Amino acid sequence: MTRWKTTDLDSAALFQRKRDAVIHEAAQAFSRFGYHGTSLDDIARVLNVTKAALYYYVASKQELLAHCHAIGLGICEASLADGRAKATSGLDAIDGFVRAYVDRATGELGVCLLIGDLSCLAPAARTEVMARRDAFEGSLRDLIRAGREDGGIRPDVDPKLSCFQILGALNHIPRWYSPTGPNSPAELAQYFARQIHASLSI
Repeated sequence: MTRWKTTDLDSAALFQRKRDAVIHEAAQAFSRFGYHGTSLDDIARVLNVTKAALYYYVASKQELLAHCHAIGLGICEASLADGRAKATSGLDAIDGFVRAYVDRATGELGVCLLIGDLSCLAPAARTEVMARRDAFEGSLRDLIRAGREDGGIRPDVDPKLSCFQILGALNHIPRWYSPTGPNSPAELAQYFARQIHASLSI
């Protein structure tokens, strides 16, 4: 868990550390009990602070949910950027994306990837999240199209359906992954990258 009691940081860094702790505990609770099954009292209890103290870091439970979505989308976007960074082909970029995504999905904030319900977000936040999600999925489809054009990906591969296939395989990793399980993050990244590569390649 992100540390709450910290004395070795300046005020701005300490505020961010504690806010991150609130968001992380909210993500854990939302993924386990659902948005409606989680209260700010529950989150405050885990952090051993008062509910009133939480309002110093977030305005509402709805704002917490928006932060969780933003972190999850940030993981997707950063992983896609990593995949593109040194890629020489569309398929190579997808391999890199998968490896980077699995690495982040098995980290402390990977639980934010499980927050999928948009209906509880405020309208403005929902619009923003949907736009970022659509842009990310569109970029992943573009990589699949680029792979078909450069010859690494089979011409019969449908970009839209393959995008759903890839994300469907990856999105639930935080739900079953355990640091004490039989596979390390590196092993999982290699396995998923190899399987997805095989499903797309010539």
